[in-house]
Amino acid sequence: VRHAKGVTLTPYGEVLYRNARLMRNQARVTREELKALSSGVAGHLRIGIGPSFSARIVPLAISEMVKSFPDVTFDVIEGTYDQLLHMLEGQDIDAAFSLFPLGEVDTAFSYQTLFESPYQFVFSANHPLAGRTRIDVASLGQENWALFSRPKSLITHFNRFFTEAGAPVPHISVTTDSMLALIRLLTGGQFVSILTWELVAEECGTGLLRAVDTSPKMPTASSGVITRTKTTALPALEKLVGCIKAQCGWTILQNRSRL
Repeated sequence: VRHAKGVTLTPYGEVLYRNARLMRNQARVTREELKALSSGVAGHLRIGIGPSFSARIVPLAISEMVKSFPDVTFDVIEGTYDQLLHMLEGQDIDAAFSLFPLGEVDTAFSYQTLFESPYQFVFSANHPLAGRTRIDVASLGQENWALFSRPKSLITHFNRFFTEAGAPVPHISVTTDSMLALIRLLTGGQFVSILTWELVAEECGTGLLRAVDTSPKMPTASSGVITRTKTTALPALEKLVGCIKAQCGWTILQNRSRL
């Protein structure tokens, strides 16, 4: 439809465009399967990764996979949970590896849990809280809080956690969807946050940050692989998931032993 601001698709055009993208993606999957049958596992994978996977798990898994399957190539895009689901929906990536939202999933996608981590209080090793092994939530109302803003449900559960514990909900000074910025804020010594272990494993291992259990405990978070429900699994993706499963177990155990 042509109008003053340009050209847009009609409802019929929208249907044709959406199905054309599905057909193009399915044709690519078919080519990848035929290539895998003829020459072993091969092909090009487009994957999205969230902060839970970007620092160690996926890079190590890809390094291991390339040794065994050198004909597989990768396009790796980092993003938040919301961004990754948008890319999956638009068929811009084949799979996403991310922290799952607490208590909510999108039925248009399939979720496979690869590991679980408890939420913990995180702060600088120089913060006054650093000398404690367990922290009572009632004592945290006056702290400066910085929270990761994705998935959006995290802040809702943060507020609910303090309310159900009978403690005042702290004032949140900073929210950000940049894990790098959040970690820099925490290492600066002024802020407190709630994060899962693997997000700060390296900083805790080197002594920059401390992570301690909440009292009472917050829910355990699940992380894993997300794919479209109506899609054919690529052989190379199945191999990658296997490599990531191995790295999930090894990386988390290794980092916990460093504390």
